[in-house]
Amino acid sequence: MYTATNFGLINRTYDTDQQYDPKRRKTQWQRFQHKVFQYNRESGENVQYKVLFLGRHGEGYHNVAQRFYGTHDWDKLRETIGVHTCDRRSSKTYIHENYPGYTFEQGFTENDELWVPDLRESDSAQTKRSQELLDDIFSNDGSTFISFSSHGGEIGALLKAINHRPFGLVTGAVIPVLVKADVLNAKPPSTMIEGPLAPLYVR
Repeated sequence: MYTATNFGLINRTYDTDQQYDPKRRKTQWQRFQHKVFQYNRESGENVQYKVLFLGRHGEGYHNVAQRFYGTHDWDKLRETIGVHTCDRRSSKTYIHENYPGYTFEQGFTENDELWVPDLRESDSAQTKRSQELLDDIFSNDGSTFISFSSHGGEIGALLKAINHRPFGLVTGAVIPVLVKADVLNAKPPSTMIEGPLAPLYVR
């Protein structure tokens, strides 16, 4: 139902509606957007709100839509890094030559330094990587509304990183998520990160 009705945005009123939309002519999303902007205006300098549209890709890197939309290539927004060669990304030079519209994150290496041919990333390591991606975005990207296109496993890791309930997406589906981020000066709590896993071969 969420894919057919307003991306699942609940039809509700906000305390900003009377001032922003007294004649009730705005859409639910316009009123929601206004409310999110108010959150950011009124929150302290150590608090940020962003709406993340997490989309499970349909066609992948070669999606024809990229010629129409600006794109940003984040190395940490990848599927589980595993033993399959399809998990190894192309070189930075190759990506730049074939997709010149991409903007690379700072520190994006020429070659894939995360892929190891005989080890698979653990779930906890992927969640940590997703948390690092979100930390980078909240620290360096001023956009309030951001669209991510990735794989189902990575979207699951992002949801886990923000303590969202598990939510499976079918191919091509999108879930929008409102995220509040607080800048903490304290040392983050320690977490247990499993090491990479060796593949299981069935004979």
